[in-house]
Amino acid sequence: GPLVQLLLDIESGKLSVQSVLGIDVLTSQEDDLIEPIVEYLKENKENILDMKTELESKKTEMKTLLEDEKVNETINQNSLRVNVDPIETADGFEYYVMDSNDSPLLTILLDRKTGELVWDGTRYSEVADVEDEFLNAVSSLNGETDQVKAIKQKQEELEAFLDNLDTGDLTVAPAREEEGKTYYDLTQKTEGDEELENKVGTIIFDLGTGEMTFIEGSEGDDAVMYDLDELLSGSKKKP
Repeated sequence: GPLVQLLLDIESGKLSVQSVLGIDVLTSQEDDLIEPIVEYLKENKENILDMKTELESKKTEMKTLLEDEKVNETINQNSLRVNVDPIETADGFEYYVMDSNDSPLLTILLDRKTGELVWDGTRYSEVADVEDEFLNAVSSLNGETDQVKAIKQKQEELEAFLDNLDTGDLTVAPAREEEGKTYYDLTQKTEGDEELENKVGTIIFDLGTGEMTFIEGSEGDDAVMYDLDELLSGSKKKP
Protein backbone atom coordinates (compact mmCIF):
# COMPACT_ATOMS: atom_id res chain seq x y z
CA GLY A 1 0.00 0.00 0.00
CA PRO A 2 0.98 3.67 -0.13
CA LEU A 3 3.47 5.06 2.36
CA VAL A 4 1.08 7.85 3.36
CA GLN A 5 -2.39 9.08 2.45
CA LEU A 6 -3.49 12.71 2.57
CA LEU A 7 -6.84 13.63 4.11
CA LEU A 8 -8.28 17.09 3.47
CA ASP A 9 -11.38 18.31 5.29
CA ILE A 10 -13.14 20.51 2.71
CA GLU A 11 -15.16 22.44 5.29
CA SER A 12 -12.36 23.29 7.71
CA GLY A 13 -9.41 23.11 5.34
CA LYS A 14 -7.64 20.89 7.89
CA LEU A 15 -5.00 18.65 6.34
CA SER A 16 -4.11 15.28 7.86
CA VAL A 17 -1.76 12.51 6.86
CA GLN A 18 -2.44 8.82 7.46
CA SER A 19 0.30 6.19 7.67
CA VAL A 20 1.02 3.03 9.65
CA LEU A 21 1.67 5.37 12.58
CA GLY A 22 -1.95 6.54 12.50
CA ILE A 23 -3.47 9.89 11.57
CA ASP A 24 -1.54 13.12 12.23
CA VAL A 25 -3.02 16.56 11.73
CA LEU A 26 -0.74 18.98 9.85
CA THR A 27 -0.79 22.68 10.56
CA SER A 28 -1.12 24.53 7.28
CA GLN A 29 -2.28 27.75 5.73
CA GLU A 30 -5.24 27.42 3.39
CA ASP A 31 -3.15 28.59 0.41
CA ASP A 32 -0.12 26.41 1.18
CA LEU A 33 -0.68 22.66 1.47
CA ILE A 34 2.62 21.47 0.00
CA GLU A 35 5.08 22.77 2.56
CA PRO A 36 3.66 20.97 5.62
CA ILE A 37 3.53 17.70 3.65
CA VAL A 38 7.18 18.02 2.66
CA GLU A 39 8.19 18.85 6.23
CA TYR A 40 6.21 15.90 7.60
CA LEU A 41 7.85 13.45 5.19
CA LYS A 42 11.33 14.80 5.98
CA GLU A 43 10.76 14.26 9.70
CA ASN A 44 8.85 10.97 9.61
CA LYS A 45 9.74 9.04 6.46
CA GLU A 46 12.42 6.86 8.07
CA ASN A 47 10.23 6.18 11.10
CA ILE A 48 7.28 5.25 8.89
CA LEU A 49 9.37 2.89 6.77
CA ASP A 50 10.94 1.22 9.83
CA MET A 51 7.60 0.83 11.60
CA LYS A 52 5.89 -0.50 8.48
CA THR A 53 8.54 -3.22 8.23
CA GLU A 54 8.26 -3.93 11.97
CA LEU A 55 4.47 -4.22 11.89
CA GLU A 56 4.44 -6.50 8.85
CA SER A 57 7.01 -8.74 10.53
CA LYS A 58 4.93 -8.91 13.74
CA LYS A 59 1.78 -9.70 11.75
CA THR A 60 3.56 -12.61 10.07
CA GLU A 61 4.76 -13.92 13.44
CA MET A 62 1.28 -13.58 14.95
CA LYS A 63 -0.22 -15.45 11.99
CA THR A 64 2.28 -18.26 12.57
CA LEU A 65 1.38 -18.37 16.26
CA LEU A 66 -2.38 -18.40 15.66
CA GLU A 67 -2.09 -21.11 12.99
CA ASP A 68 0.14 -23.30 15.17
CA GLU A 69 -1.19 -26.85 15.33
CA LYS A 70 -1.26 -27.00 19.14
CA VAL A 71 -2.95 -23.59 19.43
CA ASN A 72 -5.55 -24.55 16.81
CA GLU A 73 -6.25 -27.86 18.52
CA THR A 74 -6.87 -26.05 21.82
CA ILE A 75 -9.06 -23.40 20.18
CA ASN A 76 -11.21 -26.06 18.49
CA GLN A 77 -11.51 -28.19 21.62
CA ASN A 78 -12.68 -25.19 23.65
CA SER A 79 -15.24 -24.03 21.03
CA LEU A 80 -13.29 -20.80 20.41
CA ARG A 81 -12.66 -18.66 17.33
CA VAL A 82 -9.71 -16.42 16.47
CA ASN A 83 -9.12 -13.83 13.74
CA VAL A 84 -5.80 -14.62 12.08
CA ASP A 85 -6.02 -11.38 10.09
CA PRO A 86 -6.14 -8.48 12.59
CA ILE A 87 -8.77 -5.76 12.73
CA GLU A 88 -7.28 -2.30 12.17
CA THR A 89 -8.17 0.32 14.78
CA ALA A 90 -6.95 3.81 15.65
CA ASP A 91 -4.39 2.33 18.04
CA GLY A 92 -3.14 -0.45 15.79
CA PHE A 93 -4.16 -3.98 14.85
CA GLU A 94 -6.25 -6.15 17.13
CA TYR A 95 -6.43 -9.93 17.45
CA TYR A 96 -9.40 -11.49 19.23
CA VAL A 97 -10.08 -14.88 20.77
CA MET A 98 -13.88 -15.17 20.69
CA ASP A 99 -16.57 -17.48 21.95
CA SER A 100 -18.98 -19.27 19.63
CA ASN A 101 -21.14 -16.12 19.51
CA ASP A 102 -18.13 -14.08 18.29
CA SER A 103 -17.90 -12.13 21.57
CA PRO A 104 -14.25 -11.30 22.39
CA LEU A 105 -12.83 -13.13 25.40
CA LEU A 106 -9.23 -12.06 24.89
CA THR A 107 -7.68 -9.18 22.91
CA ILE A 108 -4.10 -8.57 21.82
CA LEU A 109 -3.21 -5.21 20.28
CA LEU A 110 -0.29 -4.68 17.92
CA ASP A 111 0.55 -1.05 18.73
CA ARG A 112 1.10 0.92 15.53
CA LYS A 113 3.25 3.53 17.31
CA THR A 114 5.71 1.18 19.00
CA GLY A 115 5.38 -2.20 17.28
CA GLU A 116 4.77 -3.79 20.69
CA LEU A 117 2.06 -6.29 21.58
CA VAL A 118 -0.29 -5.08 24.30
CA TRP A 119 -2.19 -7.71 26.21
CA ASP A 120 -4.14 -7.10 29.40
CA GLY A 121 -2.14 -3.95 30.14
CA THR A 122 1.25 -5.60 29.64
CA ARG A 123 3.56 -4.74 26.74
CA TYR A 124 5.66 -7.34 24.93
CA SER A 125 8.42 -6.45 22.48
CA GLU A 126 8.45 -9.86 20.76
CA VAL A 127 5.74 -12.34 19.73
CA ALA A 128 7.84 -15.15 21.22
CA ASP A 129 7.40 -13.51 24.64
CA VAL A 130 3.63 -14.23 24.62
CA GLU A 131 3.54 -17.71 23.06
CA ASP A 132 3.47 -19.87 26.21
CA GLU A 133 1.25 -17.48 28.15
CA PHE A 134 -1.14 -17.23 25.20
CA LEU A 135 -1.54 -21.01 24.95
CA ASN A 136 -2.14 -21.26 28.69
CA ALA A 137 -4.75 -18.51 28.52
CA VAL A 138 -6.57 -20.10 25.58
CA SER A 139 -6.56 -23.46 27.37
CA SER A 140 -8.47 -21.92 30.28
CA LEU A 141 -11.17 -20.30 28.11
CA ASN A 142 -14.50 -21.88 27.20
CA GLY A 143 -16.24 -20.58 24.12
CA GLU A 144 -19.44 -22.55 24.58
CA THR A 145 -22.64 -20.56 24.95
CA ASP A 146 -24.75 -20.91 28.08
CA GLN A 147 -27.26 -22.93 26.03
CA VAL A 148 -24.61 -25.45 24.91
CA LYS A 149 -23.29 -25.73 28.47
CA ALA A 150 -26.82 -26.39 29.75
CA ILE A 151 -27.43 -29.09 27.12
CA LYS A 152 -24.16 -30.83 27.97
CA GLN A 153 -24.98 -30.74 31.67
CA LYS A 154 -28.42 -32.18 30.98
CA GLN A 155 -26.91 -35.05 28.98
CA GLU A 156 -24.42 -35.76 31.77
CA GLU A 157 -27.31 -35.91 34.25
CA LEU A 158 -29.21 -38.28 31.94
CA GLU A 159 -26.23 -40.60 31.61
CA ALA A 160 -25.72 -40.60 35.39
CA PHE A 161 -29.40 -41.57 35.74
CA LEU A 162 -28.97 -44.37 33.17
CA ASP A 163 -25.91 -45.68 34.99
CA ASN A 164 -28.10 -46.19 38.05
CA LEU A 165 -30.71 -47.98 35.90
CA ASP A 166 -28.15 -50.38 34.49
CA THR A 167 -28.77 -53.29 36.90
CA GLY A 168 -28.69 -57.03 36.55
CA ASP A 169 -32.02 -57.29 34.73
CA LEU A 170 -32.13 -53.94 32.93
CA THR A 171 -29.27 -53.13 30.58
CA VAL A 172 -28.38 -49.84 28.88
CA ALA A 173 -26.48 -50.44 25.64
CA PRO A 174 -23.50 -48.22 24.72
CA ALA A 175 -24.71 -44.88 23.36
CA ARG A 176 -24.83 -44.42 19.59
CA GLU A 177 -24.87 -41.06 17.84
CA GLU A 178 -26.68 -40.38 14.57
CA GLU A 179 -27.56 -37.09 12.86
CA GLY A 180 -27.16 -34.87 15.89
CA LYS A 181 -28.89 -37.20 18.33
CA THR A 182 -27.66 -39.72 20.88
CA TYR A 183 -29.56 -43.01 21.27
CA TYR A 184 -29.61 -45.12 24.44
CA ASP A 185 -31.20 -48.57 23.95
CA LEU A 186 -32.68 -50.26 27.03
CA THR A 187 -33.15 -54.04 27.18
CA GLN A 188 -34.46 -56.38 29.87
CA LYS A 189 -33.76 -60.04 30.42
CA THR A 190 -36.67 -62.41 29.87
CA GLU A 191 -37.99 -63.95 33.07
CA GLY A 192 -37.04 -67.63 33.23
CA ASP A 193 -34.56 -67.36 30.36
CA GLU A 194 -31.59 -65.11 31.04
CA GLU A 195 -30.24 -65.72 27.53
CA LEU A 196 -33.11 -63.79 25.94
CA GLU A 197 -33.45 -60.02 26.12
CA ASN A 198 -36.44 -57.89 25.23
CA LYS A 199 -35.99 -54.33 24.05
CA VAL A 200 -37.76 -52.05 26.52
CA GLY A 201 -37.26 -48.95 24.42
CA THR A 202 -34.88 -46.21 23.36
CA ILE A 203 -34.09 -42.83 24.88
CA ILE A 204 -33.20 -40.21 22.27
CA PHE A 205 -31.27 -37.11 23.33
CA ASP A 206 -31.23 -34.20 20.86
CA LEU A 207 -27.73 -32.66 21.00
CA GLY A 208 -28.96 -29.41 19.46
CA THR A 209 -31.93 -28.69 21.73
CA GLY A 210 -31.51 -30.96 24.74
CA GLU A 211 -34.96 -32.48 24.19
CA MET A 212 -35.37 -36.06 25.41
CA THR A 213 -37.73 -38.58 23.84
CA PHE A 214 -38.51 -42.15 24.91
CA ILE A 215 -39.65 -44.66 22.30
CA GLU A 216 -41.39 -47.64 23.88
CA GLY A 217 -40.42 -51.01 22.42
CA SER A 218 -38.79 -51.17 19.00
CA GLU A 219 -38.57 -48.13 16.74
CA GLY A 220 -41.08 -48.12 13.90
CA ASP A 221 -44.31 -46.59 12.62
CA ASP A 222 -46.32 -48.10 15.48
CA ALA A 223 -43.90 -47.11 18.23
CA VAL A 224 -45.28 -45.13 21.16
CA MET A 225 -43.30 -41.97 21.85
CA TYR A 226 -43.10 -39.98 25.07
CA ASP A 227 -41.65 -36.61 25.91
CA LEU A 228 -39.17 -37.79 28.53
CA ASP A 229 -38.96 -34.38 30.21
CA GLU A 230 -42.71 -34.51 30.81
CA LEU A 231 -42.63 -38.21 31.63
CA LEU A 232 -40.05 -37.70 34.35
CA SER A 233 -42.27 -34.99 35.82
CA GLY A 234 -45.29 -37.31 35.67
CA SER A 235 -46.88 -36.00 32.45
CA LYS A 236 -47.27 -38.39 29.51
CA LYS A 237 -47.24 -37.16 25.93
CA LYS A 238 -49.81 -38.68 23.62
CA PRO A 239 -48.38 -40.58 20.62
